Amino acid sequence: MHWTDVIQRYAAQYDVDLSPLQINLGLGVGAVVVLAVVRYLSSSSSNVYHGPGPKGVPVLGNAADLPKKDDYKVYASWRHKYGEMVYLSVLGQPIYILNSLRTATELMNKRAMIYSDRPIMIMAQELVGWKRTPVLTSSNDPRYSRYRKLFHTALRKERVREMAPLQEKSSHQMLQLILDKPDDFVKHIRYCIGAVITKVTYDYDMKPEGDEFVELAEISADTFSQAAAPGAWLVDIFPWMRHIPAWFPGARFQRIAREWKAVNDYLHSKPYNDVKAQMAAGTHHGSVTSHLLTNAQSSTVDEDGEVVVLDDEEENRIMWVVGAIYSGGADTTVSALTTFVLAMVLYPGAQHKAHEEIDRVIGKDRLPVMSDRENLPYVEALFKEVLRWHPVAPLGVPHRLTKEDKFEGVTLPAGSTVISNIWAMGHTEADGNEFKPERHLHNSKEGAATDPREYVFGFGRRICPGKELADAGVWLGIVSLLAAFRFGKKPDGKGGYVEVKEEYAPGIISHPMPFACSIVPRHSSTAALIRSAIARDREH
Repeated sequence: MHWTDVIQRYAAQYDVDLSPLQINLGLGVGAVVVLAVVRYLSSSSSNVYHGPGPKGVPVLGNAADLPKKDDYKVYASWRHKYGEMVYLSVLGQPIYILNSLRTATELMNKRAMIYSDRPIMIMAQELVGWKRTPVLTSSNDPRYSRYRKLFHTALRKERVREMAPLQEKSSHQMLQLILDKPDDFVKHIRYCIGAVITKVTYDYDMKPEGDEFVELAEISADTFSQAAAPGAWLVDIFPWMRHIPAWFPGARFQRIAREWKAVNDYLHSKPYNDVKAQMAAGTHHGSVTSHLLTNAQSSTVDEDGEVVVLDDEEENRIMWVVGAIYSGGADTTVSALTTFVLAMVLYPGAQHKAHEEIDRVIGKDRLPVMSDRENLPYVEALFKEVLRWHPVAPLGVPHRLTKEDKFEGVTLPAGSTVISNIWAMGHTEADGNEFKPERHLHNSKEGAATDPREYVFGFGRRICPGKELADAGVWLGIVSLLAAFRFGKKPDGKGGYVEVKEEYAPGIISHPMPFACSIVPRHSSTAALIRSAIARDREH
């Protein structure tokens, strides 16, 4: 790909139509100045080795090497040529791709104090407003340490265990919805996962159809993936562009950001303010939001002895932490469960083994509950394989190095963007592309594979604070779906089957592309079993 193609690709996002001649004329003037600066800087650090990677071109660096599709797979393939850590430079910005758990552990975990910042993402953080969410807040931001404490208070293990009955009720509702309308299984999964989290966070009862919160949350999750995607926005490369007014020709990104920010602000403030109004009226039944507010009202110091005041700043911190529990938990869990369905369609042998174990341990007269987990080793292995086979965030969320570091002869400059290739870490074996739960069983010939939960939830100080809730929700969803249904390819009406491919949409959170499948009850008694479980839930 020529550099003119790269610039044209960026320009298209801004309603700007540039010809190769225009690009080259513009670069001709700028390149002289830029190259002079680059040569000056490089002359003073010519002995510094930044690591192996594809050779770039002047000024643009490796911009033309950035893959358009399946970037995590392309980066993983570079491991064989350049090693576990690959160096790139895009317009002078150093980028490191960590393709192994070993390098990620050494840098992200053991040196977490300098590897836990976030890159400057003007589009996502400044223009769309995601800098207020804990996921993208800089580790140097005074709010960051308080965010972590609020998460710890909201998502302690004992609180997650208390949520099990609510998760089980939601799984029953998911089974009933899929039983009635199996073709809409993704929609049903999204609703039921979202319903648990909104109930827990806001004491909000989500509607199965036409719920404003569901629709806005889906839009918000999609826009987050787009806004925070590395290299997707020219304003992230040239931060001065954020000052271009929205009416200016070519400023389409400003108009997009304004629309996305409006959705984002409303999605966080509306349910939060509803909880406050209910608390004032004495009609609120309890939630994470009310717990954090009450805790802040009654406490003068936190567990570290820091003063806590329920002022406007603290309220904003609580609002964004609670919002992050929903935005971070709902979309990722939907991705994992949809991946599970795709795997069952493509690998019926694994499904059959899981069915046998469930029938042997649980039987056909009841649905699974959380306490069954320790007695279902194959289902546990299948759950781990779902996380490994296609992780919900194949490249995680990028980190930023706050000070220069040295690792195995390589000098990593301060300000480097560091990306953990989660997908690559789970695909080190020759049969890594196959869905094979047996790799996680301790009685396998090679011994159990590395537990994917060691890397899929992130690293260091940025590890997902809701991992316990996500772990329980994904496992319960998988075992419930396996107990009730058989998944297969959908007949095409011509004697064959509709083709199903392992294809995923781009974005930080990766979802399977839409696919058709057959979902049928496993037993003649399955429908009655689901409906009786729903009836019991209503009584309690």
